[in-house]
Amino acid sequence: MSRIAIAFLGALAVSAAVVSAHAAPQKSGSDRVFSGCLIPGPTANSYLLTAATEKGVKDKDKATFVVVAGSDKVNVGRYVTNAVEVHGSLADGNPPTISATKVNWKADYCG
Repeated sequence: MSRIAIAFLGALAVSAAVVSAHAAPQKSGSDRVFSGCLIPGPTANSYLLTAATEKGVKDKDKATFVVVAGSDKVNVGRYVTNAVEVHGSLADGNPPTISATKVNWKADYCG
């Protein structure tokens, strides 16, 4: 893939994250669970959880979150391009950031 295509896809992902963040739940906190599609993020060692919904929330608006490992024991990168469930705390931001304490695989492909 050419550098231009990669740059375009990265910019598109970040733009989608910013737009989708407005649908994200506004409360911060720990021990929350989100399901969605994990893709490479805008910076090294960060990822985006797209089309995400929060477990237990009746309003199923989909949002995009930045996901970072909460510790060295959490290997988020191994699940890139997979449907996952991310456990962790949510910090306010644009887009909001999940500090992952656990990542569970749900499916090989997002879709």
